[in-house]
Order: sequence, then C-alpha cells, then structure tokens
Amino acid sequence: MLVKTERLIPGCIVFKDVMGKTKAPLVPKDTVLTAEHITFLQKFLIESVHVSAKLSNGDPFKPNQDRQQDQKETLDVQSLSLDDHYRYTVEQYRQMFTDWKNQIPIDIVAVRQFIIPLLERTHQQDSFIFHNLTKIDPNHLYSQAVSLSILSAYTGAKMGYEKGKWIQAGIAGLLADSGLSQMTTEFNGSMSTSKEQLKKHPALSYKMVEKLSMMPRQAKIAVLQHHEYLDGSGYPFGLKENKIDPLSKILSFCDDYYVHAIKQDNPPVIVLDEMKNKYASRFEQQIVQLFSNQLIQFL
Repeated sequence: MLVKTERLIPGCIVFKDVMGKTKAPLVPKDTVLTAEHITFLQKFLIESVHVSAKLSNGDPFKPNQDRQQDQKETLDVQSLSLDDHYRYTVEQYRQMFTDWKNQIPIDIVAVRQFIIPLLERTHQQDSFIFHNLTKIDPNHLYSQAVSLSILSAYTGAKMGYEKGKWIQAGIAGLLADSGLSQMTTEFNGSMSTSKEQLKKHPALSYKMVEKLSMMPRQAKIAVLQHHEYLDGSGYPFGLKENKIDPLSKILSFCDDYYVHAIKQDNPPVIVLDEMKNKYASRFEQQIVQLFSNQLIQFL
C-alpha cells in the first residue's frame, strides 16, 4: 500500500525501496521503520512510501492520520454517562498502549486530554469509587491502568492536595504500568510473563516517562516507586518509609487496593481492615484510614 510519509508510524515495513536522487535506496525494502527513519524521509521530502499492510508485530497498519480523524469524530465525553466515559477512556488507553508496543513515545498531551476529564468527574464520586468501579471494570491490563489513575487522583483529592497535584497522581497512576508494553507476551489484555520479569516494569515505565517535559519529577518518581512498601518488602529497590515519595505511597496503596478489592472482588471493608492490621507495615496508615472513612460514609 502507498502511504503518505506523514501517515507512517514506527513498525511499518517498507515494501519497495525508497529511492532518492542516487542509485542507492534511501531506505531499502523490508526495513522496519523507526521514528528516526520517518523523520529522515520527511527531511528528504519523500512524499509517499510503499509499505506492508501489516506492522512488524503482525498488527494491521492503521495510518496515523486515520487515528487523528478517529479522535476528532469521538463524542463529547461530558455527554456520556460516567460508566460509558470510563469505558471510552479504557479504549483510548488501549490504543495508546498499542502505540507504545510499536515504539511510539508517550504523547503526554494526548494522555492529559483523555484522562483529565474523567478524573475531574470522578475525584468526588464516592459511589463510583466504591460501587460502579467494581461492577464495570473488566479486569484487564487496560482497565487496571485507568482504575488506578482514578483511585490515585481520588485519594490525593481526599488528602487535600490541590488540583494540580491530584491530577498528577492520576496521571502517574495511568502510566505506572506503561513499561509492560515493552515486555514479552501479552494475551487478551493480560501479561503472560514471570514474576521476576514483572518486577522490572516500574523501571521500564520510568524510562518511558523520564524525559516528558510536561510531567513533574514527583509524578515520574511515583511511577518508578509504585510497588514499594514502607517496610522495604516492595520492588524494584526495596525502599523503606523515608525513601519513598508521598505520591508513591498513594499509588502503592491504590494499586494494592485495586488488586484485592476490584480485581479479586473482595469486600473493600475486609481489604482495608487487612491493610490496617495484617499488612499495616506496608502502607501509610493516614491514607488507609482516610480511605476507610470515605467508605464508611458511603455505606
């Protein structure tokens, strides 16, 4: 298929030699394009390229402009019910995760555009946090990221953080598992890999967000530390209490709450009680108590 250069994405496979003014091809046939290749082609004013209908990972190739057009044609999210807004955001994350697998960098502007409206609608919604989320979360990799984002922003807001900071908690929660896109096997939205391999994903996620200029350093650190526990039993570094950033403590709590209360469908009251007692050494108890108080008020 002949595709305009501006519509190419990393992972495209060149079907015919891309020729310039010399006898040697600028980009040979069968080359798997990277972002650098695409920039190179644009600088040489190459208007179009013959590429395969499938990307190097086997996925169908969907030209870049088509994706932009899809975004333009989406509904006004404020007109959606909160549940449908959640499902829409999960789908946006899924599409972005696919881009990351194809080595497309995180577009933090696009991330903010699709996650902030949902965080603004849910950060005071106790009924959504303690009821709807459990019912509508389909329990896969993409929904987990969106749910962690919602829980982190909600918790930050309840702790009295100013809006900018609880939004950053939500963005950090959304991107905390982005590094999974760089790992081996994905099956139906869930990772199929060893526990030791999984322990590498916070560092991979951090590497993906490290140079994002629109993401504060504290949010990046929260991505890196979101599986650390106060007692040093977490990963990847086994940090203890005073070495863990406050935003990271929120993500660590919310991630565990998500796994046990939503993913494993245990009663939130029991999950929080265990966080206060059996696993008290792992979590900031101010966070656990605050979350418990909100649950009691809702019940």
